Amino acid sequence: MPFLRIEPRDCVLTASQSASTHSKSLSGDPEDQKMVLNLRISAEKMAEFSESIAAIRAKEGSELRTELPDGWTIFWKVRLGESRFFVARPEIGQWVATLALSPTHFESFQALLRESGLAAGVECALSSLEKVSRMSNLEVILGVGPPGSAA
Repeated sequence: MPFLRIEPRDCVLTASQSASTHSKSLSGDPEDQKMVLNLRISAEKMAEFSESIAAIRAKEGSELRTELPDGWTIFWKVRLGESRFFVARPEIGQWVATLALSPTHFESFQALLRESGLAAGVECALSSLEKVSRMSNLEVILGVGPPGSAA
């Protein structure tokens, strides 16, 4: 399995709970909350990340495991059907996310990375590239910039 470690010196990561965008979020039910992960990666590490993402598309059934600061691990994969973004907290201080992108969503994401659509200071919510399953409990906002430049 392809693997990429992103060190604290190469990124800024913030995570917070946010009300989901579907109508049930008005209920105030904690299960209607979405985790929002804001990840800003240095330009140098983003280039390496982009290459690693391209490698999983080349081999069917492959996934990229990225280890991030603050106990975060993200698995990136391509799957048939609707894209799904899930996060779980198997232990205190540990977060595991799976970003299963449809083939067209993956192509849009890869094009964004390849065409430098993420210029320094620009952020992109991955769900803005293509519809994500309503069952998803995670939003990922990705950006490029020097550590310390994320809000």
